[in-house]
Amino acid sequence: MSALEISFLERLTSLLSEYFQGAKVELSSNVLSPRINGHIIWDGFCDKDSAERQLLVREVIREHFGIEASMVSLLLTITTQEYEDIMSD
Repeated sequence: MSALEISFLERLTSLLSEYFQGAKVELSSNVLSPRINGHIIWDGFCDKDSAERQLLVREVIREHFGIEASMVSLLLTITTQEYEDIMSD
């Protein structure tokens, strides 16, 4: 697959995985809404509140993708512990 054939979803997943080293990044889109949503589970979010996490992620995406960043709808940003707490409920 050439660089031109790689989808925005794949490029975004790659960028976020690279930028947030050790993160679990799961993104998706569907035919009803081509906008991308998903989550980033990363322990580097531990000392940041929700607004700081979102700002960090949005800045990374905008810096690398410009106008394409508008294709991202919702990204949940949580730590491993927060994820485990959610899953245990």
